[in-house]
Amino acid sequence: METILVATDYSAAATNAIAYAANLARHLKARLVLCHAYYMMVTHMEVPKELPGENELKAENIARLRKLADEIIKNYGIEVTHITGPMPASDFLLTTFYQTKASLVVMGMRELSKLDQWLFGSTTSSVINEAAFPVIVVPENRPYSPLSKILVATDLQLHKIKSLALIGQLAQAYQGHVQLLHIAESSLEKTSPAESLTAELENLLPNCSREYVFYTHKDIAAGIKQAITDYTPDLLVMLPQQHDFWDIALNKSNTRKLAFQSSIPLLAIPASTTSHLDYKTD
Repeated sequence: METILVATDYSAAATNAIAYAANLARHLKARLVLCHAYYMMVTHMEVPKELPGENELKAENIARLRKLADEIIKNYGIEVTHITGPMPASDFLLTTFYQTKASLVVMGMRELSKLDQWLFGSTTSSVINEAAFPVIVVPENRPYSPLSKILVATDLQLHKIKSLALIGQLAQAYQGHVQLLHIAESSLEKTSPAESLTAELENLLPNCSREYVFYTHKDIAAGIKQAITDYTPDLLVMLPQQHDFWDIALNKSNTRKLAFQSSIPLLAIPASTTSHLDYKTD
């Protein structure tokens, strides 16, 4: 893994995410890129004070990011660059992800009330729903910890398993233990992986300590939260699936629920990731 992007809006949640990303980059010997998407106010009304133009906004954010980068370099001894551009954040991050040939994006998640979650959500959850790249969501009050235990929520379908390559690289880098969690709605469902799946996982998670964990729960998100309590992992991994408009509007996406509610960092990996990803950890 050579490049990690970390998005910042200069909030407390973003500050914590930067510290997490910096520790991650230092351990993986990766470059860190600070990203900020600024909001361009457009108005057709007369205003008493002239609004700042794009050049002014860009210059202001470059100076702010440069200062932040210097602090990170001093504290963590890693390579840090920065980039800024106009909103929306999801589009800006996607463009930057391709330009920098990054492997991962890190974002903070501030605490939201249930009403705010339902009505507005957040930039972070929007990126999860729309992104074509892996995203680690870091809760505002969760400090960095080495990835000794990685909990992967999966329905054990082979067409998604290729996304586990990144998890294998993280597990090897930290010599971590991978737990593959499957939530079944009924105890009558199959509770052991197919032989073909086991063979595929051997290729995707080579030299990794791993085990299968099976829970029975009608609510997948609640089952995952229970597993977090039982196994105390350092990272939760989910493979978001495409949801229609009403699922997103009504907050039925399990990944979205866990992004809001998880007490630990959440790594969301799309089923199909970009072709430039080259996970190098040494």
